[in-house]
Amino acid sequence: MIAFNKATLNPAPGGAAVKRLPLASVDNGRTVKLAAILGGHGFRTRLAALGLVPGANVRVIRNGTRGPFIVAVKECRIVLGRGAAHKLEVEDR
Repeated sequence: MIAFNKATLNPAPGGAAVKRLPLASVDNGRTVKLAAILGGHGFRTRLAALGLVPGANVRVIRNGTRGPFIVAVKECRIVLGRGAAHKLEVEDR
């Protein structure tokens, strides 16, 4: 069986590569920048209403193997499902 790394490299302004990875793979306590939302219009609209928009700084509060996935955006805490967390691409800071 072959395992693939989900992190991708995308060119940034100025030509340097920026490492993008799914939010679900970020460790507790880390702060990352939301780069892209991989989902439909309804999904993106729902997340935007919660403050999860590209460019937002997101701090991972809880990312365990079981239980809720909790992030903080500004002063708000948001609980996400694992599927949603996998659809959010972030840039490692």
